[in-house]
Amino acid sequence: MAYAPALGNRAQDNMLADWVQEAIACEELAQIEAKEGVWRSEMFEFCRVLKSCPLLAESNDLEAAEIVEKILRMRNPNEPDPWEAEFCDYEDAQASFTDNWNVVRFPAGMFEKAVLLARSSPFKPAGAASKGYCRFLSLCAWLQRLVGEQPIFVPVGKFGDALRVSAQ
Repeated sequence: MAYAPALGNRAQDNMLADWVQEAIACEELAQIEAKEGVWRSEMFEFCRVLKSCPLLAESNDLEAAEIVEKILRMRNPNEPDPWEAEFCDYEDAQASFTDNWNVVRFPAGMFEKAVLLARSSPFKPAGAASKGYCRFLSLCAWLQRLVGEQPIFVPVGKFGDALRVSAQ
């Protein structure tokens, strides 16, 4: 079983409440963008932000849902269902949360952190390699280090922007 923080520590509670607030804002932005034709799963974005919270990162879906529900209950003390109060557009927001929690592979900010690490501590392979290849290899290596044994995905557009080269 993964580590899941117990609520009751004021500093941790406040930190979690701040992360939930940020995640709700990202979920709401994804809803607006979906209406404008830019599709992103709103609950996926909510989970992506929360998975980058150090207090939740190692939690499984049920542990994370339990913790988030406690925070939502603190935000909506007079509501019988805090999930419905915050996510009224969902038939079952908690089920959507647990489904999406397991899908998120790259928490919010992970790619950006890998870019900074690749620039500040680049990897250099043995033998001759171009500067561009070393930058690419460094980004891949740091991204892999950050996600552990999970597979990494190389989105060519994002990589191109980060490496300041054409996605082609």
